[in-house]
Amino acid sequence: MADVSVVIASQQGGALLLDTVGAFVDAAPEAEIIVVECAADEAGAGVRARWPAVHLIHLDAPQTVPLLRAAGFRAATAPVVAMTSEGCAPAPGWFTALRRAHANGADGVGGALELGSAGGLIDWAVFFCEYGRYMTPLPAEPRWDLPGHNVSYSRAALAAIDDLVARGTWEPLWHWRLADRGARLVRDGSILVRLEKRYTLAGFVRERFAYGRSFAAQRMDGASAARRALFAIGCAVLPVVVLARILGGVLPKRRHLPQLLLSFPYLVIFACVWAAGEAAGYAAGPGRANRG
Repeated sequence: MADVSVVIASQQGGALLLDTVGAFVDAAPEAEIIVVECAADEAGAGVRARWPAVHLIHLDAPQTVPLLRAAGFRAATAPVVAMTSEGCAPAPGWFTALRRAHANGADGVGGALELGSAGGLIDWAVFFCEYGRYMTPLPAEPRWDLPGHNVSYSRAALAAIDDLVARGTWEPLWHWRLADRGARLVRDGSILVRLEKRYTLAGFVRERFAYGRSFAAQRMDGASAARRALFAIGCAVLPVVVLARILGGVLPKRRHLPQLLLSFPYLVIFACVWAAGEAAGYAAGPGRANRG
């Protein structure tokens, strides 16, 4: 039996999914590769034809990324389960470094992320917004902040968050619980994944708003109306907080500063969109954001 399962979640399919599966099959030939997709195209059939050993799960209805991940976790059989998404490619040594980190007793391991082949300004803005804090050099803290596109868990860790995974929650909620329960969470910059997905402004704005709304609704699940209202009002200052976090995660590394400066107007837009999504989630719940 394989000692590592790799779960690849895909909503869009296409050539991007095929490239991702090929990259992980080549990088981790001893791993159990599980692809969970709900794409409307024939990418799933292409995966099955090219890599018969890959465990393919096709879901007919559109699903959120967390629900795709949950289906993959249920199918995984290895003692360590890694999680990634379409548009990701492991750097050389990724599999060896991941196994080494878990051999040292880690419950959850987050690696580093870098932008792959040269993208446009929108791609740089998305990278800084979502992933800049994970680029190398990757600091050891905060240990609970692990990237969803490059993270792996022990079976004990998965058992501790099983209910959250089954409900389709986002990974920050998993990591907060694991940290509260004393799980050993580590960050390791030698476990590197490159991001090859490309974005449009309108597409990422929609994605960002939906993620913010879904995350806020999950975070306040079961909270009183007064508490929800208080958090929604607090979102008025959230764009400043989000921008400060982005800059705080990137500037100390002194890398890609020209791209950061040029993409700053987009980062302002993304911060405002996230705040609007969170406010909507606190005030009115997830809406359509949890429907895939």
